[in-house]
Amino acid sequence: MSETIELFRKSKVLSLTHIAHMRILKVQPSKDHPDGFKVNFLIVDTEKNKPVFLIDSHEPFGYHFHPTPDKDHSIRVPLDVSDPFEALSIFEKKMKEYEKK
Repeated sequence: MSETIELFRKSKVLSLTHIAHMRILKVQPSKDHPDGFKVNFLIVDTEKNKPVFLIDSHEPFGYHFHPTPDKDHSIRVPLDVSDPFEALSIFEKKMKEYEKK
């Protein structure tokens, strides 16, 4: 398999000031994505036009989140998950926090 297949893509308005974007790609297993998945789950503050929370996956970090992607993208917190849909479940819980803002 050399092509990339989009398995999931969704955007959701969380509030007047926050929107979420979610994407799961099936990719050729590689050094960067040994499990063959690439994820990007992002919450954006639409007033400031800045990311406020990000989950992604790549080596050498695996699945992880960036708690302050707008301030310091190098801060990564590992997620104890084994597939992209588990990571999506964690992201959906985080989205609920922003639905209240």
